Amino acid sequence: MARAFLTAMQPPRGPTFVSVPVDDWDRLCTPPPRREVSITVAGDPSMLSRAAAMLGAARRPVMVVGASIARDGAWQEVIALAERHQAACG
Repeated sequence: MARAFLTAMQPPRGPTFVSVPVDDWDRLCTPPPRREVSITVAGDPSMLSRAAAMLGAARRPVMVVGASIARDGAWQEVIALAERHQAACG
């Protein structure tokens, strides 16, 4: 359950399927110890490199961003990237 919650809270955030065997509902158990985890998810370095190369080679780049930019507080980063590449934003 803890892993499902953590997974559901990582970007892009969404539903997580948890399958509990029917006979587990009737078993007693102790709660797992409380733990501290990070929900930070980093991009794959090789994929980011490829994306950067393609963006750098683009003659007329356009950026289309969605609500996750606001949710993640990344407006300034997107604006800086668009300005750096003189990209149109939509």
